[in-house]
Amino acid sequence: MLYPQGKTVIGDLKTAFVNIDGVLQELEGEQFTGYVKISSDNYDGLVIYENGIPVESVENYTDGRPRVEGVEAMSNVIAKTKEGGGLLNIQELPSNVVNMMLRAIHSKVVYKDLLSEFTQIKNLLVTLKTKQITGHVEIEMNDGAGEAFIFLEDGKLIESLFSSGDGTTFSGKKGLAKILEVANEVGYVMNVFQAANKDIAAGKKLELETKEETLEESEDPGELLEIVEKIVQSIDQSLQRKMGKGKFREAFLQAVFQKSNDYPFLKSLGTNIQTGKGYAIDETTTLDDIVFGVSDVLDQSVSFLSTPKNRDKLKEAIRMGLGPVKMIYEDQIQEYNLDTALFEYLG
Repeated sequence: MLYPQGKTVIGDLKTAFVNIDGVLQELEGEQFTGYVKISSDNYDGLVIYENGIPVESVENYTDGRPRVEGVEAMSNVIAKTKEGGGLLNIQELPSNVVNMMLRAIHSKVVYKDLLSEFTQIKNLLVTLKTKQITGHVEIEMNDGAGEAFIFLEDGKLIESLFSSGDGTTFSGKKGLAKILEVANEVGYVMNVFQAANKDIAAGKKLELETKEETLEESEDPGELLEIVEKIVQSIDQSLQRKMGKGKFREAFLQAVFQKSNDYPFLKSLGTNIQTGKGYAIDETTTLDDIVFGVSDVLDQSVSFLSTPKNRDKLKEAIRMGLGPVKMIYEDQIQEYNLDTALFEYLG
């Protein structure tokens, strides 16, 4: 499993040089929040602390032995440290990230073996946000290209971790960007886990939950389509110098009709845009379907206009151009889950 990286207190110190009893006593005195990890061949042992108190411990083996948790695991971790032959790593973390780790340890699978051919990562994240899932997504890249974990709290993304095939690790926004990049290149298999006990984490944002529930009751797409129009206009304007006026709009319309078999509402959207009726649709559909469809269309539009060499620069120009839209529609972007579905452009 991948572990969050915070402030490194001790990094990869040989356990032969460690007085583990003294280290743990010092962490308790300093009201440390984070984790102590011991690594050796086929083994990771973890002790998780919150405000100086050891709240959980777990041992993970890669040779088929079952996982050990609780007091027994903590006792074993200390004993293994005293044996030497391993590496000690101590990471200080915010309390919410510690809670995230505790949930991951005590979770159950809710969706298993989701294949890249049928389930897009961004669409899955939007679905989990709508359902307010607290837990994590585990992603195994094809061809040994790496593994990833995406952690969620009430459906909101709170951390992303990616480890490439060569062991290089990315976290946060860089982690999510790398996950999407590699996933698009090689494909993947995903498993979704839900925390067995949400109450491990404190501080639920009830006001936000109420706001999202209200939104789900209303399926009027007018406001959402208005934001989509502003996004397309802003991108087109930001790319004028690079590509000429209207080039992005042309690519967007081309992608709209190309994707209309996957998302039927896109046909009427494209026709209405072409005939001057604006960003409107003539059939009933869900807000989630609009978000999914627009996400796919924007990705396809960028593919039409970019090459592998300039794609990153093009996306950066788009992100810069969407700055004003993010400021003006900040609340609506979050409510409609556009911040998740269009992470590469609005993140």
